[in-house]
Amino acid sequence: MNRLRILFIPVFILFLAGCTKDYSDRTLTKIPQSDRVLYSSYRTVQDKDLGDEIGRIERTILKKEYKTLKDWESTDLKKNTKIYSVTSSIDGVKGNFFAYEKDGKNYLFYEYYDTDSSQ
Repeated sequence: MNRLRILFIPVFILFLAGCTKDYSDRTLTKIPQSDRVLYSSYRTVQDKDLGDEIGRIERTILKKEYKTLKDWESTDLKKNTKIYSVTSSIDGVKGNFFAYEKDGKNYLFYEYYDTDSSQ
């Protein structure tokens, strides 16, 4: 019985640690053209699929402060990072998509849904 308890307690603690919601590692960006906060992906977007540059990141904030993001702020992207509209459909869906430029490549943003708040 004691062996079972000794095994159960560490496994249970690891389970609880895995269930905690710590979003401080998210790479999030806020722009006025989107109703939602966006998170950075590494899915590339070709130049031909980009629309106009709609703005640039004005400020980078700490990742743990992601809930205070204001327009043109990011927890990951550096100041002056270019943000573009995307003119093509993504996976057959035409929508309001955005991309960012980093290290000479363009990457797609995804909408971020925080289950702990009413964003």
